[in-house]
Amino acid sequence: MQALADLRQDIVALDGKTLRRSLDRADGKGPMHLVNAWSSAKALVLAQCKVDANTNEMTALPALLRMLNLTGAVVTMDAMGCQVEIARQIQAQGADDMLSVKENQPTLYHDCVDLFAWLRSPQPLEQPVPWGYDEQVDGDHGRIEIRRVWSTPIPEGLESCARWPGLTSAVMVESIRQLGEAESVEQRYSISSLPGTTQADAQRANRVIRTHWEIEHRVHWVLDVAMGEDSNRTRNGESAQNLARIRKLALNLLRQEPSAQGGIAAKQKRAGWDQAYLLKILSLT
Repeated sequence: MQALADLRQDIVALDGKTLRRSLDRADGKGPMHLVNAWSSAKALVLAQCKVDANTNEMTALPALLRMLNLTGAVVTMDAMGCQVEIARQIQAQGADDMLSVKENQPTLYHDCVDLFAWLRSPQPLEQPVPWGYDEQVDGDHGRIEIRRVWSTPIPEGLESCARWPGLTSAVMVESIRQLGEAESVEQRYSISSLPGTTQADAQRANRVIRTHWEIEHRVHWVLDVAMGEDSNRTRNGESAQNLARIRKLALNLLRQEPSAQGGIAAKQKRAGWDQAYLLKILSLT
């Protein structure tokens, strides 16, 4: 338990997921939405928090953060979590942040666009702004992706950044995807309390931003495909929320059991057929 409570040097991703079949049209209830926390280093779902009806993730994120001992961790969120009070809470709990910036923060977003457009142009200053750069190339099945990452300290006098606590750097990720003759280019921006001056800083920013998406393909995708969460129609009372919690507990246990080959779905099937294997999984608690 002590090891689980210690998230130093970890990357903790927070993201929301909707249980789509939990809606109840007869009672006028929409589908339940949960916000989840994922530890990359430990490959565990740490906690979940229900989003109240008629609100959004902003009401649940502070409560979810308070559940976690974040000292020494880096917390990542998508644009919904890019809020001043969220950044302040993360840092008050002893963690760094990496927050995606989109047009829900229009002034900040456009300042980031202009900052990196200027940074990548010829700079006439005698003392150019320091920055870090990293590049990675991935490819499979005929697809090639080039990721270029720039990081730079926040320049003095940028008004949109003045109200953000502990804000140290801005990051731009440019993804170039090639599939046959087709090519697409996407640019994404983040702000962070991590430094952004050197190549090592850019490499770290790249790793943190890429790690954030583990919560999508290692948690949410697995819950839907291997555990059928999105098709489950349980809806009475708190049953949908409770079953979602049980699925995540089961997912954590299955991930920690290394002896069986195969994915989560195969391990579930074996646990249903083999009582000795089931007891072995349950003994991990």
